Amino acid sequence: MKNKRIALGLSVIALAASISSANVSANSGLPAPTIDWNIDYNTPLSEIPDELYTVVGPNYFTFSNLDIEELYADNITVSVADTSIADFVMSPYGSGGMVAGAGEAATIASCTYKLACLQGKKNGKTEIIIEEDGEEIRRIGLTSATLTTPDTLNYLPSGATYDGTGSLNGASNDLLKLDTVYTPSGKAHINITGDRSFRITSNEVIDQGKVAYAIWKIGDQYIGGGTTYNIVMIEANDRASLDNQNKDYLMNTAISVFTKITTDGWTYSQSLMNGNDLPEFKTTNGSILHIYHPGDNFFAFMPGYRGSKHVINLDANEKNDLEEAEKTTLSAKLPEGAKSVGYGELLSELYSVISNSDTPGERGSGDITTRIGRVNQFGEAVQVSIEVPEVEAVKKNFERKWYVAITSYDGTSEIIEATYDESNHRLNFTAKKMGNFAYGYVDKVITPLVPDTGILSTKSMMTAVATFVPLTLVAFGAVAIKAKKHGDHKKAKRHNHFN
Repeated sequence: MKNKRIALGLSVIALAASISSANVSANSGLPAPTIDWNIDYNTPLSEIPDELYTVVGPNYFTFSNLDIEELYADNITVSVADTSIADFVMSPYGSGGMVAGAGEAATIASCTYKLACLQGKKNGKTEIIIEEDGEEIRRIGLTSATLTTPDTLNYLPSGATYDGTGSLNGASNDLLKLDTVYTPSGKAHINITGDRSFRITSNEVIDQGKVAYAIWKIGDQYIGGGTTYNIVMIEANDRASLDNQNKDYLMNTAISVFTKITTDGWTYSQSLMNGNDLPEFKTTNGSILHIYHPGDNFFAFMPGYRGSKHVINLDANEKNDLEEAEKTTLSAKLPEGAKSVGYGELLSELYSVISNSDTPGERGSGDITTRIGRVNQFGEAVQVSIEVPEVEAVKKNFERKWYVAITSYDGTSEIIEATYDESNHRLNFTAKKMGNFAYGYVDKVITPLVPDTGILSTKSMMTAVATFVPLTLVAFGAVAIKAKKHGDHKKAKRHNHFN
């Protein structure tokens, strides 16, 4: 039997203002909220409701509300009827357990005792069966649902506004409530905007590694695991478009790298730490990157020291200094008959910049810059605008179409139609693949139209005659037959008259 209650609540100062209403601010100016993860250890079994809930793991779980004295008697057994739907879970660290930090959601390590926590394996309904001396004394309904949004661990770029909403699959969303939000940073802000919604904002320039937390309840039970948002300083340099059209997408791509690594951190981190690259790393936004192992810079993929950041660049570089053989190879990818005008490279790379400066945002001579990724292909097409040399004017009765032929790093090629801005001598196109490219144009003769002079052309006249003659013959034949019939009819009438 358990002899004493282990407090899993947070040993922090109580939040002075109510956090249950909408538009609650949870910034660093406020103390972290106190969260009591357990019901009273002396709660009688009769006060436990007839329906309990849990959420599908492996990261989320629920506090069962069954961690009470009465159920730890030697003659009492508590079990889940269908363990393929849900079951009780315990800390992998044994009875030592772990207490969550200030304002953070408890982790599975807080599930010290066998009846403290429940975790779903799939959506569905089952029951918790309580027996005393082998006789059933109580059944409690148990519903397992999936907290589909948000994920347990998320990444956001600094300076962006993010609106999130929680939702359940397998149970009514009315059961889900955003109970607590908190951030320990004055440069990040999280506010409750509704029963299941919140907004996160942050300064554009931050000390690296700011976090915001959201803690949920399903019914009257706390959801462990919580939701954590790592706010990362991302510098996106879009030098391929004219008006930073790709900036937001570049930031999203950088963030999606960290998000993907988080979803299976052990697999990816293990490979990188062992000195292996990830050459076909597909991110959560559909982009494919070559991820490089960080060498001795083990912090390259993590929110780093004060003033550190991650940088993603997109460049459209002129490359007319290529070897003639490579130019010939690139030009051969253009449509047949195209005149090659120039060559270039689309390049997007991701860097980690760790600063040794004591002042956030300042770059020092001791910065450690590490290339950690190169984009092979974006999940969505990016906008590209390049300056091209003046070319000969289009001849009369010709039309011109521009093309770009990109050869990506995997050796595959793609032909893209482009538009030419004659006033600015710029070629504009969209592309997903990165790599070297050739660009040029094809001039085609415009088929002249027959002028409308009011006089039929010879061909038209011949067509008209050819069509008119048969119609005339048909019409003449019909009139002749009709006239013959009419004449025969008159003869018959005259014959009958004389008879």
